[in-house]
Amino acid sequence: METDEVKRLLEKYYEGVTTGEEEHLLREYFRTHEVPPEMKADEALFLTWEEERTLRASPGLSRRLETLIDDHRGGVRTLRHSRIRRLVRYSVPAAATVLLLVAAWYLTAPLRQPRDTYRDPVLAYQETKVVLLYVSAQLNKGTQNLACLKEAERPVHALEKVGETAATARRAARLRFPGQGPER
Repeated sequence: METDEVKRLLEKYYEGVTTGEEEHLLREYFRTHEVPPEMKADEALFLTWEEERTLRASPGLSRRLETLIDDHRGGVRTLRHSRIRRLVRYSVPAAATVLLLVAAWYLTAPLRQPRDTYRDPVLAYQETKVVLLYVSAQLNKGTQNLACLKEAERPVHALEKVGETAATARRAARLRFPGQGPER
């Protein structure tokens, strides 16, 4: 077989339109002939496939694979089933515990009403007064540092007075006195 014919068969092979006989011719050519350098990759491909064709699977491989597949399928169902069982096993007691705690909370709620801490109203008034004085003292202590802000406000007040004076002057300028003519 000539190189041109081999190239034509290779093109057909890569397009997927060769017959079984043409593929056999290509395998025989690459196995028995010296191949030009541009077809070395094709030779390696065909020789590798030829070696793989001679390999035989061990007896019983098909049966063992089918058994493994069946076991795996069964295991998936069992695994899914066991997850559901585990979920039910832990969630039902947890839900029951939460339900019991909520029921206990609501049943004991009337027993936990706030009690009056002072039986004497005068004593309660005095204690409230002491607490409020303490809070007031703490608040006043915090405002002592703000005295410097009053000093900063003085120029602002002075500017406000200047602004008021300017507004008064503008109003006075608009006034007309009797005997005065129209504005110019």
